[in-house]
Amino acid sequence: MNSKNFLLDFTIPQGPTGPANGLNAYGGRYSSCLNVLNLDIATPVDLPLDGTITANNINYTTNGLNILNQGIYEITYILDVTTSEKADITVSIWENNKLVIASEKIKSLAEKESTLFVASTICPLDKDSTIDITISSNAVTEITLEENASIIVKQVN
Repeated sequence: MNSKNFLLDFTIPQGPTGPANGLNAYGGRYSSCLNVLNLDIATPVDLPLDGTITANNINYTTNGLNILNQGIYEITYILDVTTSEKADITVSIWENNKLVIASEKIKSLAEKESTLFVASTICPLDKDSTIDITISSNAVTEITLEENASIIVKQVN
């Protein structure tokens, strides 16, 4: 069997150049410690997210994020929750106190059951919007929020 080398001469078309730094806007918050929250019936509570990651065109509020660029964003969250009582637990993302489309997840948990909430959505966000993540319940319960809770936002357009 003979082996030969061939010289190929062609050009592959290149698409438009993206932003010089990659993403135009990104940021996130996380919980650096275990938190215990007391939930009342149908009363959303902001998740206590004390840590912040490196950000670009995003500022941080007490437990949320302030968007500095209007655009389409991917929002992803993850949290590990244990309930003290049987309850339906709801986790939601809010933009300026308005529910973000396709962000709400509801899980029915037994007493002392743990579950992982993981969700991602893509949605338009306005400049100067404040993004928060909340948790609520259909029963009075105490929840334990493990230290891995986080929310990440990335501008994708």
